[in-house]
Amino acid sequence: MHELGLAEGIMTVAIDMSGERPVNRIVVRIGEEQRIVPDSLEFGFQLLAEGTACEGAVLQCIVVPGIDVLVDEVELGGDPPTILRRPGAPVVEPPMSMSTPATTAPVRRLQHQRTHQEESRWGSCSAVRRALSARLRSG
Repeated sequence: MHELGLAEGIMTVAIDMSGERPVNRIVVRIGEEQRIVPDSLEFGFQLLAEGTACEGAVLQCIVVPGIDVLVDEVELGGDPPTILRRPGAPVVEPPMSMSTPATTAPVRRLQHQRTHQEESRWGSCSAVRRALSARLRSG
């Protein structure tokens, strides 16, 4: 159940960042102290994503020491795709199953300084929980 709540928060962050564009991939850094089962998180995410901009998106989970849950990257569809990266987040290569042929146009990567308010939208653990709480209260 914990995974389903985090999946909804992660999806909310990704949809907020995507505007109207479809989301291809989301990279999430999960602290091992969260005791998250990545397969359960991905399953819950796929269920919740049906009918949204995140439908069909790959959720790439990276387990790290600590307690934080951070949305590091959101890859948006398009020609070329656009990767939005949280400031300070390391570059994460897509899984081999998502590799694009060498003939495909290069991926455009966006990285710029954001305000504190924009930074919190990227999904620190507390931002994901705030988004989830607000959504649960409103509906």
